[in-house]
Amino acid sequence: RARTIAVAPWAAQLKDSQFTKVLLDKAAQTGHRLRTKIYVAWLDTTLRLEAKGRKLDLEPTADGIRANFVEPNGEVLNKSVDLNGDPGELLRDWLG
Repeated sequence: RARTIAVAPWAAQLKDSQFTKVLLDKAAQTGHRLRTKIYVAWLDTTLRLEAKGRKLDLEPTADGIRANFVEPNGEVLNKSVDLNGDPGELLRDWLG
């Protein structure tokens, strides 16, 4: 319960931020350019993007938003996300 309360402000920012809107728009453009479908889903408070066996989970934590990059081989890399930053950079880090 304490974790849910600590995460709530970051979860709300993730859902309502301009960063997320731009990220989803750029994801659609990137998918079109790569000729691949990028699947988008909200799993509770986590935003998941999935394409070509790779996953990008944007997960709110008590300290902010964390991006979890899951490779097809199961390797997971983490990076903190600045909601005032460039969503395109996050997509490049994820899909190259």
